[in-house]
Amino acid sequence: MKSRVRQLTATALFIALLVTIQFMFASLGQWILGPLVNLLLMLVAFNLDWRSAMLIGFISPFIAFMFGIGTALFPIVPWIALGNLVLVGVLSLFKHRSKQIDYRSIKQLITVVVIAGCAVLLKVTVYWVGIVLLTIPLLNLPALAVTTLTYSFTVMQIFTGFVGVALVLPIHYLVQPISRRYFQ
Repeated sequence: MKSRVRQLTATALFIALLVTIQFMFASLGQWILGPLVNLLLMLVAFNLDWRSAMLIGFISPFIAFMFGIGTALFPIVPWIALGNLVLVGVLSLFKHRSKQIDYRSIKQLITVVVIAGCAVLLKVTVYWVGIVLLTIPLLNLPALAVTTLTYSFTVMQIFTGFVGVALVLPIHYLVQPISRRYFQ
């Protein structure tokens, strides 16, 4: 029971942190907000159980949309949620199999970076298929909007995802003792 309460509390804290970060940094644009959101989703996957990670990954785009953060086009939001599920799902599966990251093992650190990078590319693939190929053509948008959205959900997502990958290991290393003590 105590473990469930901790997971629920940690889930609520991460959701609150995600919403707060989106509010605080939304005005700075995707270059800043994107890596922070990806970083937080990766930290969630590494620090919480898979159910909590999937919940946070799924609901965060809907919460952002409700508060007017990110895209103003609702048909895109479910695809963002699905991409987040892919990202946190892959990383949660890796964490479940390896239990914890051994920061003394270069081999494992490289493995984490490669898996996280692949998870980002899978997320971008979901965005490309769902948003760029399936949803945008149905919205009858002007050509400039189509180009901007295509860029935002492909090239920018690769950049923001890889910046998140670069940041997640050092930050996870710092928060890992807290995570072990309070969330597990």
